[in-house]
Amino acid sequence: MPTGQYEFDRYRAEIATGMQRPLRAVLLVQDGGFFGGDRLEKFVELQWRQSAHFFVGVSFTENDVVLPSGSFTSHLASLRTDIALNSRWSWSNLLQYDNTAEAVGINSRLRYLPEAGRELVFVLNHGTAVDPGNHLHSTQNELNLKLSYTFRY
Repeated sequence: MPTGQYEFDRYRAEIATGMQRPLRAVLLVQDGGFFGGDRLEKFVELQWRQSAHFFVGVSFTENDVVLPSGSFTSHLASLRTDIALNSRWSWSNLLQYDNTAEAVGINSRLRYLPEAGRELVFVLNHGTAVDPGNHLHSTQNELNLKLSYTFRY
C-alpha cells in the first residue's frame, strides 16, 4: 500500500444476546472503505459461561478485502478459555489460527493473586507455522514471569 493519508467510512450491523446469560451469541457484519479499497468483515462468536469459574468462547472472523493492488480473504479462528480455580488462582488460554499467515498461536496465562497489590503471572506464548505439507513447526517460544508488588505507606 502506498504511504499517505486514508479516510474511509464503515457501516456496521451487530446482533448479540445479553452478556448476563450463560450462553451468548454475537453476529456482526461490517462493510466500507479500507486503505483505498473495500473490506467486508463477517464475525460470529459463541460463548458459554458455565459458572463464575469457567468460561469458553469460540469465534470466527472473515475479511474480504479488495484493494487497487489486489484482493484477498483472511480467516481468523479463536478458542478462548478462562478458569478461575479460586479467588487467588486463574488460568486463561487463547488459541488462534490465521490462514493469511498460515500460523497457529497459543497464549496461556496462570495468575496468582495472594492479596490486593500483589500478583504473580506466568505467561507462555507459542507460535507455529503450517508448512506446505500441513505440518506444524515452532516459530516462537516465550515464557515470561511477571511479579507485581505495590508498596503502601
